[in-house]
Amino acid sequence: MLSKVVTVICCLTYVAAEDPPSHLKPFGWGDSTPMEEVQGFLPVKQFFEEYVKPNKPVVMRGANKVWPGFLNWQTDEYFASVAPEEPFIVSMDIKRGTPETPTDFVDFKEFLQKYNTSARRMVEHTPPFLWKDVLVPGSLGCDVITQGEILMGHKMWYGSSYSTSVVHKDAADNINCLVYGIKNYTILSPEYDPHVFLDRPDGLYSTMEVDKVDAHKYPGLDKVKFQHTELHGGDCVFIPYKWIHQVRSYDRNIAVNIWWNHWRNNELDLSNCPTETEEKVINSAKFHGWGDFESRDEGVFEHTHDLLSMAHVIKPVTYPRWVALFTSTTFDADAPQLDMLKQVDPDIKKALREAFLAVDTDKNRRITPEEMDKLSEEDTKTVVKHIKYVLMQSRIRSQKYEQEDKELEKSKVKPGVKAAGSTENKAAAENEERDEL
Repeated sequence: MLSKVVTVICCLTYVAAEDPPSHLKPFGWGDSTPMEEVQGFLPVKQFFEEYVKPNKPVVMRGANKVWPGFLNWQTDEYFASVAPEEPFIVSMDIKRGTPETPTDFVDFKEFLQKYNTSARRMVEHTPPFLWKDVLVPGSLGCDVITQGEILMGHKMWYGSSYSTSVVHKDAADNINCLVYGIKNYTILSPEYDPHVFLDRPDGLYSTMEVDKVDAHKYPGLDKVKFQHTELHGGDCVFIPYKWIHQVRSYDRNIAVNIWWNHWRNNELDLSNCPTETEEKVINSAKFHGWGDFESRDEGVFEHTHDLLSMAHVIKPVTYPRWVALFTSTTFDADAPQLDMLKQVDPDIKKALREAFLAVDTDKNRRITPEEMDKLSEEDTKTVVKHIKYVLMQSRIRSQKYEQEDKELEKSKVKPGVKAAGSTENKAAAENEERDEL
């Protein structure tokens, strides 16, 4: 009898220790379906009614083959021939890193010489000398869109060999057009958010190793249904607002994407849009940056709720962790809290404190998504008002620092160490922060 008991215990131990089938497999391994496809760009009204408003992804095969860039960008020699004589500084990020990896800045001509052997790729607003090669996607080709306030920005992605993105989601609608190369997209509906652990809620992404996912750390991925597609030069894909996605790029790879404000989709009157697709050069359209998104009450509230929901899964959200969500490049739940707070601008801390106190309705110095759900109209307005200010200031500072870095690179002067700013009543502020802890 004893031997039988021992045998059962051994077997149970073995089963418990067995790895899930998805362990150390690439992100996207498991239950999946192909993404829906159409040929070319759809007319504007059809695109919005069938895909944008229902928040439904779609692949548009051969859509950007009408772009001048589809022919011109086949070789690097073309880029060298149109690049300006004076330095044009572009941003480079790591091909297989995370947004925490510091950005490099180099002259575009230098990038062309080194990207094939570099571990970095170019991620930059489409350079002005290439605007003539890029057209507004035909499915967005209507004056209420191109001349309205909905378009946010466009970016060029240019690299070589194998590169991967992090698992992430965007706070905007997105069309990505591949001009040259191959890209594999893995996407997930927002309904699976509870099963995907985005452990960097401040940046809406995960630090998981996408080529070898630890299924013990991310067990929820066995419960989702992925969608997949492979893009080739000339193909475009629509990734709706808040859909989680991850991208793998192969060989020489060039793409341009356009973001637009999800919260303005239902305001568009598309009745006078052309019934056939029309493409115009990208600089004929008006782009407004992310400032308009920051001005939309519903967008700001939902964005804040998403951040809090993701952070709450990791650890209770105290005031310091709340500040980290909006000001830190890494949401480290175990970082020294007072040290982190000292580095944040006093006005931003004040705004975040007011928002935190409005959400903390039970006054236990912890806030939850449930508390946000039950806020009064007055408290909701208070939260949105202060978070708007924080988002605006963060964007302005980010743009300022990026421009400074580019100017320094342009002049070949290496950045120095910035002196820490002083604030009045510093000791009193630190005492107040200790009280908040």
